[in-house]
Amino acid sequence: MAKVDQPVEAATAQRDVAPAGADPTDAHADQGGSASSGDDRAGDARRLAEMMAASARIEANEAQTLIDRFLIDVAKAQRPATPLRARTLDGQIVKTDKCGWYLNNKHSVAIGDDGSYYLLNVPGGFMARFRGVRLVASPPSLAVGRGGPDGDGGSLKQFLERVLAGQVI
Repeated sequence: MAKVDQPVEAATAQRDVAPAGADPTDAHADQGGSASSGDDRAGDARRLAEMMAASARIEANEAQTLIDRFLIDVAKAQRPATPLRARTLDGQIVKTDKCGWYLNNKHSVAIGDDGSYYLLNVPGGFMARFRGVRLVASPPSLAVGRGGPDGDGGSLKQFLERVLAGQVI
């Protein structure tokens, strides 16, 4: 607030003067650094997003290594790929354009015969029942069913071993 005996312009001029030794480009330095803290938060968020993306890439590479080994093992075990089916969001079972191996008995996750990782809950309208759906590969994860109900999840390695052992129907 301006003092009563000072003109408003003088009070404003005193407020806008940076303290000695302060960065003149930081107009908000005397107000707790609110301008630079917003930049810091944005930079922190950007760095966090970059670290999370790098972590996801590393996890996907490790998971793909397991999948590549699985493809070799499944060929040795002579377990043929089957045509994959997907479940639409409204609960309809539809054919897909891929073949592979289901990782769980709910048939919600599969490995394609090309080594791709597929999530089999897909959007689809009325015509999907007749035409089928085209699957799009997802980045593989080392944890299958992460965030799902208890008992539905586990490590990718365990799920792949169950497929090789013939425990997935």
